Amino acid sequence: TGCHDDPHWSNPEGYTCAEYSGRGWCRDGRVAESDKAGEENRFPEHSCCRCGRNATGGATQPALAPDLDAVYWTAVPARAQQDRNAARLGARPRSGGGAVPPGS
Repeated sequence: TGCHDDPHWSNPEGYTCAEYSGRGWCRDGRVAESDKAGEENRFPEHSCCRCGRNATGGATQPALAPDLDAVYWTAVPARAQQDRNAARLGARPRSGGGAVPPGS
């Protein structure tokens, strides 16, 4: 049936598998740009076919439990976007996540 990219995956900056492929960060079944791979980028090599995800559509290494996977991959991009929006408005990062509003 071929490989299928994880439609819920994106890196911390919000780039998807299609964008990784289109920007040339992944090609020939591997991540071509070393600074775009690994844990700090949420493992595109486990989620994107052009980056190394196997032909059955599964990760090349064990993934998180399905229920945790669904929560993580949907909640994290939204939280990252909230933090970017807050930073644009002058908020500073809060320890433990989130942002402190300007003037607090």
